Amino acid sequence: MSERNCVVAVDVGNSAVKLCVRRGEEKKVGDALGDKSVAAELAQLSVPICENAWHLRATRWVRDQVRCEHSHWLIASVHQPAAQTLQHAIDAMSVDSDMQMTVASVSRRDVPMNVRVDQPDRLGVDRLLSAYGARNQFGSPVTVVDAGSAVTIDWVNDEGDFCGGAILPGLRMQANALAYGTDALPEIDWKVGGSQSENPATVAGTNTVDAIRLGLITAVTAAIDRLSVAYANSGAGSKAQSKLVLTGGDAATISPFVQQPHEVVPNLVCRGLLDLPRS
Repeated sequence: MSERNCVVAVDVGNSAVKLCVRRGEEKKVGDALGDKSVAAELAQLSVPICENAWHLRATRWVRDQVRCEHSHWLIASVHQPAAQTLQHAIDAMSVDSDMQMTVASVSRRDVPMNVRVDQPDRLGVDRLLSAYGARNQFGSPVTVVDAGSAVTIDWVNDEGDFCGGAILPGLRMQANALAYGTDALPEIDWKVGGSQSENPATVAGTNTVDAIRLGLITAVTAAIDRLSVAYANSGAGSKAQSKLVLTGGDAATISPFVQQPHEVVPNLVCRGLLDLPRS
């Protein structure tokens, strides 16, 4: 595969579209644990779906910034209207330019991972791909946390099987619920640090904004700490030590307040896509 040939992994979420592009020779993202050169090979972009013409920004980035002449797009989506919008933009660009583009929609059935849940067909492909990517990079057992619009805390057992997990509202969803469900509580801007934002897990908030931040971050991180320990204890007979991996748009925000040892890996869904076997 030449440097102008690319595989474009796309994670279409509820609030943003994330892209990772692997250029040149094929190499599984999970092949080299801790190999920072692997991450360096990936061009990465996140585009909010609320942004005007986000689909054009995504496709033009692949064409103009990454400079792929021949690209194969792997799209995993939990937001079908957005995925269709992106598909139309890819089709239009392939017609209007000299780029050669192929597109494949990835479903749960494309992920080579055993699933132990009650209704496998209802499992979100994003959760499965995150688990698959984490297992490939860190081995199993592993707890995988995706902190985005919702927070998922999933378990991969020592046999490498996806065993389900927990789902709770993300930071912004919880904050919006407080703001819209009450008369006096304000909306929270997570981009602006409050006086307690450096250590909200141990110091009581002395104003409304800091108190809300403290409550929300503690709720999410306490769930992560508790469940990761419970999952690990459920596999007490395992010879391997359980790992904890965080990903998602809010991973960097919550990481300082998670007490259990963990790794932060951006764009884990995309990395799982890039690890899929090529047919």
